[in-house]
Amino acid sequence: MAEAPGCGRSSCVARYATPLCAAYKRIALISAPRWRPVQFPSSFETTRGRIIAVALVLLLLVSGAAAWVWWPFGEPEVEFIAFDYQRAYEDIEALTANGPRFAGGEAELLGAEYVASQFTEAGLARVTVHPVPWTLYEPVGTQELTIAREERDPVLGATIDRDEQQLSHLEDFTVLAFSGSLDDSDIEAIFVGNGDDANYSAAGPVSGRAVLVANDGALSYSALYLQALDNGAAVSLIYDAGRDWPIGKASYGADARGHMIPFPEAYPEYADQLIPHLMLSQTAGQQLQDWIDAAEEDDDVSALVDLDINVVIELRETRVVTGDIVGKSSQIVMLGAHMDTHYVGDGAVDNTVGTAEIIEMARQFVQAGELEYTVRFATWGAEELGLLGSYGYFLQNEAALQSDLRLYLNFDMTHADLGESGDSIPFEVNNPDLKAEIEKVMELWREWFPALAADYQTPVSYAAVAGPSDHRTFAMEGFTTATGYGSGSAEYHTQYDTIEQINVESLQIAPQILGSYGLHVARHGL
Repeated sequence: MAEAPGCGRSSCVARYATPLCAAYKRIALISAPRWRPVQFPSSFETTRGRIIAVALVLLLLVSGAAAWVWWPFGEPEVEFIAFDYQRAYEDIEALTANGPRFAGGEAELLGAEYVASQFTEAGLARVTVHPVPWTLYEPVGTQELTIAREERDPVLGATIDRDEQQLSHLEDFTVLAFSGSLDDSDIEAIFVGNGDDANYSAAGPVSGRAVLVANDGALSYSALYLQALDNGAAVSLIYDAGRDWPIGKASYGADARGHMIPFPEAYPEYADQLIPHLMLSQTAGQQLQDWIDAAEEDDDVSALVDLDINVVIELRETRVVTGDIVGKSSQIVMLGAHMDTHYVGDGAVDNTVGTAEIIEMARQFVQAGELEYTVRFATWGAEELGLLGSYGYFLQNEAALQSDLRLYLNFDMTHADLGESGDSIPFEVNNPDLKAEIEKVMELWREWFPALAADYQTPVSYAAVAGPSDHRTFAMEGFTTATGYGSGSAEYHTQYDTIEQINVESLQIAPQILGSYGLHVARHGL
């Protein structure tokens, strides 16, 4: 059978690419008061209705007519939206073509303009690219890092032996946000364990040295950066045990409302004293740690760091794109995904996938006819630096959102590396009754898409504190939210997150489940 372009996985065949995939599948769902679990018809009606629906599908497919599969029992209905994953794949191609879309950069602007053009072409109203100002960072120009072991003559002090390893940017190290800049050499390196207070105390003098942390997850990257700054270190180096490649990560603080904000804004006392804040691969980190151990055993041996790190930190604008399907009411159901990436790579899975799903859902929703609620589609900038795009947008539109936003649905890495490292597309909600409703929709989805349901797990969990994606912005302000995630993605936040990682088939699952529920709410209200 024909395979989806750029995939090559046997599961990504065109078994779903029939006229049925271009149609809405209408399934009756008896609605209830707000967030009560939905009720379904009896088993007899379910079986009878499915037989009628399938017969209609077969008749329409044979005749070549457009297929509208619908449930003849009960009103109102939930619709499983169509989802053209081949077209979504083309959106991923277009968005990744310009390279990493780091916040405030040229590629992010090009990405925002592309999203806006697709929203407009789809027929959305009030399409807007919103500039959202924040303090942002960008590694520029040269990024060089060398680690070394140097032995000196015990009498003369002259170097008698030197082993060094020049590390490769992106392959061996990355520049974390919000790193400072420095061009210096022969900086003595010391090991501070996992970076907690006890390890710093045991390490001896820190001022002016490069500190190496073996990260065990006890402290966040932000806390590790603060520890290095508070102790007067010249360089902050981190490696994660078991991580073959260094990744892109951000450091941030919190404002008075508890939302994340850029590190220099949260800690203005360090804004002019930022130091290089780098992640190493496990291989590079352990090599430096071995040399530090050797230096601790021999006073004539030193572990050293040479580096030339260049970063711009300044007030810039990240971009948020919105477009509406105007309903009879000003009440809003919003569907969103972050469009930015770390500077290290194209971010095909994280989160070009979610952006492409938003675009394709917009194309499908406009075919749904008149809606009760307004539907707003959004793509966020600067999520990778602390959910800054969605939070900035909220601050710019707080009064209107507090008045009108009824439900926010988020799509972040909603993709699975089936057969390689993951078969799960999990969902998270912050409302127990919403969890029950989505589970009912999911139950029906499994009946209508048994081949997909057999290959992919779709668990739903309740979390009182929302996870680290843009739904958290809205959950923290009291809104009802749900998000879809993905699984696998060993290439997360690295240069290897390219379009070759995409499992095209999996792109349709979150839109079919979460998107269809959003359409149901928009059509019938809460």
